[in-house]
Amino acid sequence: MQEFYSAQQPAPTAQFTYGDSPSAVAQGVPVLSLSVKYPETLSAWEPGTAVFAWSASSEPVWLRSQNGRIHNQQNDEQIYTKNVVVLEVTHDLSFRDPRYGPIPKAELIDNTGVAHIFTNGYYLKAVWTKAGIKSPIRLTTEAGSPVLLAAGNTWVELLDLPRSSLKVVEPEPEPTPTESTDE
Repeated sequence: MQEFYSAQQPAPTAQFTYGDSPSAVAQGVPVLSLSVKYPETLSAWEPGTAVFAWSASSEPVWLRSQNGRIHNQQNDEQIYTKNVVVLEVTHDLSFRDPRYGPIPKAELIDNTGVAHIFTNGYYLKAVWTKAGIKSPIRLTTEAGSPVLLAAGNTWVELLDLPRSSLKVVEPEPEPTPTESTDE
C-alpha cells in the first residue's frame, strides 16, 4: 500500500477533455439548476461565481448543496466546481455489509451510457464510455464528437438508475410577441 502513496507515482490519466470553448456552452441549453435525488440524499447545484488561483476575476461555477443545506469544504467555503458531469450507471448491489446493508458498486468498466454535462449555466446531453480499467472516461456528443469541458475542476455524480433521478430546471421560455390586428 505504501507504493500507492509514493511521490514516485506518475500523474493519473486525464479523465476528460478540456477546451476554451466548452461543448455545453456552445451546443447546450441554459439551465437554472440541477439536482440528483439518491435514495438517501439530495445533491443540488446552482449557478454562482468564484475566483480561482489562476484567475484574478470571478468565473461562473456551480455551487453545491446537500439535503437542502450548503455543502461546505473544510475551510467553510461552499463547494464549487466549473463542471458537473452526471453519468447514468448501473450499480451492483450484491455486496451486503452486515451493519450498513447493500454497498453500491458502480459498473463503469467496459461500459457506456448517458452523460449529462453542466458548464457555466448550460446543459448538454451526451454519451460516456469507459473501455477498460486503465482507460479514461470519454465523453462524446450524441453525434460522436468529443465533449470539451471548461478548464478547471469537475465534480462527477453517478446516477444509479432506476433508484436515483436527475432534475434539470430550465428557464421559462420568453413569451412570443403576438400580432395585433386592427379591425
